[in-house]
Amino acid sequence: MPDALTAPIALPASLDAQAAEALLPQLREAQAFRFDGSGVAKVGALGLQLLAAARAEAGRTGAPFAIEAPSPALLEAAHTLGLAEFLALEPGGGS
Repeated sequence: MPDALTAPIALPASLDAQAAEALLPQLREAQAFRFDGSGVAKVGALGLQLLAAARAEAGRTGAPFAIEAPSPALLEAAHTLGLAEFLALEPGGGS
């Protein structure tokens, strides 16, 4: 498991319900929420919900949150569901 303070958690190619469930143990242990979104090709609503929950937890606890190198699929899904700003995927996001 990557060290949450130094290495981002690589999001899978298919960020769906199964992937969200698989990521939960890592997120429960995380002290920072850093994700590498470069490899995401398909996004489900539950995958975005997991990222939104991580963002909300980061805001509540003051932990760092970032999605680095979001893929076009991840950006499109976040915009479609109105979560791009909340997930800090556009200027001024996450504030």
